[in-house]
Amino acid sequence: MSENKNNNKNCPDCDREMTQIRLIDKVAHGVQHRPFEYALRDAKPGKWTDRFPIKGRIAGMMCDECGRVMLYAELAEK
Repeated sequence: MSENKNNNKNCPDCDREMTQIRLIDKVAHGVQHRPFEYALRDAKPGKWTDRFPIKGRIAGMMCDECGRVMLYAELAEK
């Protein structure tokens, strides 16, 4: 995948500029929206909260020409 003069990624299928998109995770029956997050494959749920430790967020880019969507991990800030 190449980058263009704006440092955006180009689509590997049609070489057009890809634009950032927002991936939305619906929580509480669609009332609250949160960004997609990820945990490492071997992560274990917390003893008290039963939640996995979040390693970062998932960012997305989409090609306006062919509709291809690419996902990228963004590490959480410490």
